[in-house]
Amino acid sequence: MWDEAELRVLALRELEALGGKDFRVPDGEQAGDRTDTVRVTVGRGGTVKDVQIRGDWRREIGGHRFGPALLEAYENANLAMMNSAALASLAQQRSDRSPSAVEYLTYVPEADLPQIWQMLSDVEDLMYRIDKLERAAGDIRIIHGPLGFLTARCSGVAVTSITVDPARVEQAEADLLRREALELFGELLFLGLTEGRAEGPTELMPVEEGGHPLAGSPVSAVEMAIDQIGRNVARINIESGKLIDRCNSQWSLLSPPVRYLIHLKIKEFRAAVDRILTFADEVLAHHSGFHVEFVTELSTVLAEIAGEVTGAALQAATVIDISWAVERLAAACSLIVEKHIYSLLSIARRTGGRRRRR
Repeated sequence: MWDEAELRVLALRELEALGGKDFRVPDGEQAGDRTDTVRVTVGRGGTVKDVQIRGDWRREIGGHRFGPALLEAYENANLAMMNSAALASLAQQRSDRSPSAVEYLTYVPEADLPQIWQMLSDVEDLMYRIDKLERAAGDIRIIHGPLGFLTARCSGVAVTSITVDPARVEQAEADLLRREALELFGELLFLGLTEGRAEGPTELMPVEEGGHPLAGSPVSAVEMAIDQIGRNVARINIESGKLIDRCNSQWSLLSPPVRYLIHLKIKEFRAAVDRILTFADEVLAHHSGFHVEFVTELSTVLAEIAGEVTGAALQAATVIDISWAVERLAAACSLIVEKHIYSLLSIARRTGGRRRRR
């Protein structure tokens, strides 16, 4: 995808200039617009901690350019924090810290047919929620500051513009505009539009009451599971393609450490998906048929991965969220695969499937 060796050299060069393996993410990063009239400080998760406005802001940018300057400063501060986070991740890799071992159950109790159908129903619900999340991504929301000076326009999770009432802004003092800006970013945070960077699975919209009542024979359960597997593999391929396209479209705006981190995390995500699919292929190749428990469990893990990659592709619509989205995707999918692969192995051993020895 990208030249890993070149990205690594550039990232390490910047890391060494800032302390090498001892570098840590600062509590906050500050940046300004191109005139340095408006400056924004963001915390590690992208939360706005402070806004500073120079006293000569009217002469430098005027009221009509205040909104775009505020958004530019906000984006630049987030890019700076994103760069620091990437450097810290690289520094941690160089410290040779071994991750703690995670233990999982090595045996999964046999599921009866009602449990199988409940699992398939849960997968259908999850897939429905993923569709709903994607449909809502294009929703436009308008958020007004409490004093009426500033208005943010948001598409999905992205803040696309900040506009002003020029006449009112021109008459306002810098302290009042600072308060309005902090209140506006606080409202965006409350609505979940500027904070999606905490570790954990993608938050999906709740499904409506009623669900998907399912019932049938083991054969029909196998057919449904295989259909779900096909749909989720297709979604994973489509959404991961969208994610790559969004990374490429913003590539020139990203620093070398961020580019290198994205490259590594995309590789980690792909390796997790390849691991589960390769494992499943090897087991199924040694089965006389598709075992209902195995394909149902496989359908579950692929649905969870599809949800994560869809969420990441949506979050990566803005440059300030690209690395957070990719990093969380890699961590979530690695954990999903690590957890489910032991379940799949237990089911395969119990039902007669054997993994081919390498």
